[in-house]
Amino acid sequence: MTYTHVAVFIHWVTAILIIGLLAVGKFMTGLDDADPLRFSLTQTHKTIGILVLLLSGLRILWRLTHKAPPHPAQAPAWEKFAASLSHFAFYVLILLLPLSGWAMVSISVLDIDTLLFNTIEWPHLPIAEWLNLASTEAKASWEHHFHSAHHIAGNVLAVLVLVHVGAALKHHFIDKDDVLRRMKPRITEPGFLGVLAFAAVCIGAGYFAVTQISKSSASTLVASDSSVTLQADVTGSETAIVFSNSSISAQIDANNPANSSLMVTVDTATATSTNLQVQGSLPNSDWFDVDNFPQATFQSTSFTSGQEPNSLEVTGDLTIKETTRSVDFTLIMTTDEQTGESSARIDLPINRFDYQIGLKSQPNEDSVGAIVTIQVRFQLGNNG
Repeated sequence: MTYTHVAVFIHWVTAILIIGLLAVGKFMTGLDDADPLRFSLTQTHKTIGILVLLLSGLRILWRLTHKAPPHPAQAPAWEKFAASLSHFAFYVLILLLPLSGWAMVSISVLDIDTLLFNTIEWPHLPIAEWLNLASTEAKASWEHHFHSAHHIAGNVLAVLVLVHVGAALKHHFIDKDDVLRRMKPRITEPGFLGVLAFAAVCIGAGYFAVTQISKSSASTLVASDSSVTLQADVTGSETAIVFSNSSISAQIDANNPANSSLMVTVDTATATSTNLQVQGSLPNSDWFDVDNFPQATFQSTSFTSGQEPNSLEVTGDLTIKETTRSVDFTLIMTTDEQTGESSARIDLPINRFDYQIGLKSQPNEDSVGAIVTIQVRFQLGNNG
């Protein structure tokens, strides 16, 4: 007795996706939080995770309605029990892993949208409402719990996959029974070819749907070639402070602003200025305190359509030194008529006193103005 063609197909597709999930997950968590590749891989990881969740639901439904082959008659009782237990653990883990990940991103204080294939918006679970969580600290605590569950489930699943593969090889090469062959794709049989044909039609239809959605909502634009500058009034003269090492991870969808996101990270130690006196002061504890706070960051929390054409209203959290404040600004997009290249610009005035910048050495505006303007510029190109 062998597994059905549908069960075999779902098994191998799910196995490939899970192995890919585990590999991508381990790799991307080793990247820096500000690395644009990590943001891109996270979206891919979430897409694959949702596919695994959907396939797992289908797999369980199929298993409940189609009897699996029995264990080999000659297998000892403990081995039959271990096999049943491992299969049960597999079903639990292939549900727990994507569900914990879904819960984690749903309650995340960053509130980054999940876009399947960078196109289809996947809803967040209303966990904060279910748990009656109002504060950011409470949400962050639950996010940590879900992250821990996701991490542990991933590690356990990785071990279980290795045990599963080892057991299958043991049955095939040592016991010489038909356990491994029962899950072998029978590609020459009409039934399996029918499953493949149906899967191909589904994939084709899905690809067409994603393409049409992408076209109707316009391609998401991503950031490149960025720069971050701070403009300050120093002794009556406009003085520029340039951060030579900055990174921007952005996905901008003007037609569906809620799908957009923006993450800006600057290395404060790379700040330079033509005013050498200003430059010499910047690393000090009263200013950027680069030893204790090597990075300043901005993370968007919401995007809405702007009042002016080609503009978006952005809200997010700006962190400088130990202070994080919610800020609002307008992101303006322009397109060069000759080259067709798109770019974005942001001008964000902030009060340096709010972020404890120069508070001791320049406690008033006699030499350095209170209002400084953060200028962010980056190019925009089609995603992928």
